[in-house]
Amino acid sequence: MKTLKIGDRVRVSETLASEYAGANGVIVAIEERQAGVIHLSECEVEFRNGVRRHFLGFQLTRVSAATEGP
Repeated sequence: MKTLKIGDRVRVSETLASEYAGANGVIVAIEERQAGVIHLSECEVEFRNGVRRHFLGFQLTRVSAATEGP
């Protein structure tokens, strides 16, 4: 399982039905949730325009600054 942390640069999954699908941002907060055996990380991501949105960890992919693009 991938471990995301605050400060990671991430890309939102392109298969998500969201205006932020495929967009890059930075994780600014993480809340861990557990329901029985199910463990989820809810990440708050800040985009370049300052907007913040919440995504589940499996909806995000860590990217390097070199692959981030313009």
